[in-house]
Amino acid sequence: MKKYCWMAMGVALFALTCAAQDAGKPGTVTKEPFGKTADGQAVDVFTLTNANGLKARIITYGAIVVSLETPDKAGKLDDVVLGFDSVADYEKGSPYFGAIVGRYANRIGGAKFTLDGKEYTLAKNDHDNTLHGGKKGFDKVVWTGEDLHRKHGAGVKFSYISKDGEEGYPGTLTCTVRYTLTNTNRLRIEYEATTDKKTVVNLSNHSYWNLKGDGDILNHLVTINADKFTPNAQAYAWYVLARAGLAAGPGAAGARGGALAHSFASKLSVEPTGLACHASSSSTNGAAARHEALRRRMEGEGRAFL
Repeated sequence: MKKYCWMAMGVALFALTCAAQDAGKPGTVTKEPFGKTADGQAVDVFTLTNANGLKARIITYGAIVVSLETPDKAGKLDDVVLGFDSVADYEKGSPYFGAIVGRYANRIGGAKFTLDGKEYTLAKNDHDNTLHGGKKGFDKVVWTGEDLHRKHGAGVKFSYISKDGEEGYPGTLTCTVRYTLTNTNRLRIEYEATTDKKTVVNLSNHSYWNLKGDGDILNHLVTINADKFTPNAQAYAWYVLARAGLAAGPGAAGARGGALAHSFASKLSVEPTGLACHASSSSTNGAAARHEALRRRMEGEGRAFL
């Protein structure tokens, strides 16, 4: 497992800017045993390789992205996500490394919600809240995996059925997650879910990224192309820091790990409802322009853009 520093992001698409070859050539998918869970369930690993040699390894436990090998601007392959080498390590207490989180990603305050006038009580696993689905979320179950035939890359489909009442959620939820490593060097994640009664659902991937492959991330450039966030107690503390100029606000491009202060933070304001923080439209437009300028510069340097 890689140690040191990292950044965690739920991603639907990760694009690399290295040159892509053979866009019309299918990739390859292999399947091998990865180990067993503590209760004896077999876990497999699917290895996706595209026409350019990029490689993703994804296991059926938690539909977890274990590794993603990508080339730097010199063509040297390195793993840019954090992961473990065994099922046991994931079961011991992984901070959701590379996993599909659900049934509901992020927190539900007070571990309860009301739907059509009925209150549902959920499992508490984050103080008084429910985090990433509960005590046994989708990151801690074994999914069914099968390879996908893709004309322009390699893919795998994972399926899981969450039964009515699991972790307190209503409805039987049938979930499908498709990973595709395209020949244009994108790891694409597609989510689908159907239910037999009204429920709540919010699926995401929880990979931790280190685009250097190893070491710290203090020279990484991060853009969050948004002008709002949903606050909880921790987010409000972040907001206070942002107002003090000690953290970058949403939409701030080029925030560095070692020095996150940004003038954008001084332009944040709170909506009267208190439900969201946002920036003025002029700040948002400026952030979009900085975002585009940053993308062009990094792609021009042959660097990965996240």
